[in-house]
Amino acid sequence: GVDRLVFGTLYPADADSEGRLVLTTYISDVREGVLDHDHSYEADSSNPDLAAVELAEAFVGEILAEYQAQASPRPNGPSPEGPGYRSYMEGARALGRRIPGEMVKAREAFLKSIDEDPWNAYAYSGLSKYYILSDIYHYKTDVDGDQAAALAYAYAQRAIELEPNLADGYLARSLMTRQAYGPVDEVSADCQRAIELEPGGAENLAWCAQTLRMQGEADLGLKAAEEAVSMDPQNAGRRMSLAYIALALGDFEKAAAQARLAYELENEMMTPRAIEAWALLLGGDPAGCAERELGPHAVVRATCLQEMGRRDEASATIDS
Repeated sequence: GVDRLVFGTLYPADADSEGRLVLTTYISDVREGVLDHDHSYEADSSNPDLAAVELAEAFVGEILAEYQAQASPRPNGPSPEGPGYRSYMEGARALGRRIPGEMVKAREAFLKSIDEDPWNAYAYSGLSKYYILSDIYHYKTDVDGDQAAALAYAYAQRAIELEPNLADGYLARSLMTRQAYGPVDEVSADCQRAIELEPGGAENLAWCAQTLRMQGEADLGLKAAEEAVSMDPQNAGRRMSLAYIALALGDFEKAAAQARLAYELENEMMTPRAIEAWALLLGGDPAGCAERELGPHAVVRATCLQEMGRRDEASATIDS
């Protein structure tokens, strides 16, 4: 159902520049392959991340009016002209990294966005996902685990109250319900609603793939996770979702490969290393698993050591 594809390349203006970036973009018609635009944008900034946001905003600002008439009447994100937009975008970018320092930045940016615009449903759903992902990845937050779960659910609820047609809100609520071992039918209903509202969302497919697995539809879950990766191949989270499903289906080679790709994309992430370790162990290679340094997931390494008969090392790892 997509009419246009947007392609872009982001790169330093020259070898000596610091923070000066160039964004080159073009838009292609899916059926005819005609280039609608071919433009470049430049920004000077000591902060490359902010410069990238500025360049994206410049691009969006130029094409927005032209495609407004063809766009869905339901927006897929906050308005670039609205208060809190930039803070929200900074938070969304940081959340996508999935690494500890960036996750903290995401929380601060979402709170700032809400301070600038208390009715920004997107920022509330972003905060909800921050607390959910922090639990999944074993990251410390400003509150304990039970409080984090309560906040995640409350923020998702608030997002839905403010914007009943916000896919992100339903997606966050479905994941929080799943994390809390809530009724699978509630999880599934929210996932389905998120996909209905935003069928082209890779995150919707990736997260909801796990729900299909819970319902005994692991093969369909695998298909959804693979589609999400094809839509967003440079996102470590999409790779991790596929690795989880492959692990559940007993395809340990695929699980290990996707987990490796995830931490190659974001090498500070430890959870994909744990998935790879499980895949190696279950695939018959406990020695390969035991070689991995897994940080907060060291219990997996201890299991591999135990499997190899190295019980003293396994006990020491658990005690640590």
